[in-house]
Amino acid sequence: MAPESQPGLLLAAACVSADAGEGHVCLPLSNLCEANLFAGRQPALAQAIWHAAGAPEDWTARFADWSAVSDGSLVTPLVLSNQRLYLHRLWQSEGRVANFFAAQEVKTAFDMHAAGDVLNSLFDDQPENWQKIAAAVALTRKTAVISGGPGTGKTTTVAKLLAAPDSPESRCTADSAGGTDRQSRRAADRVTGQCTAGTGGQRRRTPAFSCRSHHAASPAGRTARHPAAALPCR
Repeated sequence: MAPESQPGLLLAAACVSADAGEGHVCLPLSNLCEANLFAGRQPALAQAIWHAAGAPEDWTARFADWSAVSDGSLVTPLVLSNQRLYLHRLWQSEGRVANFFAAQEVKTAFDMHAAGDVLNSLFDDQPENWQKIAAAVALTRKTAVISGGPGTGKTTTVAKLLAAPDSPESRCTADSAGGTDRQSRRAADRVTGQCTAGTGGQRRRTPAFSCRSHHAASPAGRTARHPAAALPCR
């Protein structure tokens, strides 16, 4: 994909491919540096490879004359967009997702005061309460994605929103996205459990909730799940 006289380009291609194998959509050019090779675990080897590649600095200039890279207007193996390097298929996938959400209009028919009452009843008034902010986005948008690392309150946020008896969106639904079938099912069980538990011995309504694995391929590139093979819905 790159001439042997340009080892820096070969290194860039290897790095973006390695990152894709680890589940990253793109490689920011700011991360394309000696310190980040091998995630910093092999500093001596990283230094040797970096210098063998010519210790590249201005990546944008290096990519300018490389036929394997374009801005997406041409079909090339790699795409450089907003200082991020993509494999072409992942750049296309990100674009489809972005276009989908860009087409989702803000809801026009909902009671702002009612939504505020629901949010205030579910969450405290701590400054920058991101769980409350995520719930507000879900209430005011046709489609919303709530993401975060382990222990950040994703399950609790979704469960509160779905089980709220006076929610303006009494028919809102949720879809749990997990890397594996087991992860998706476990997330569904946690949300359903929290929704139906309620407080004071009273059972809350059971929300419309489904679980499926959206992880299209494993790091090795084998297809693990596709839209035609959704998991059973609850």
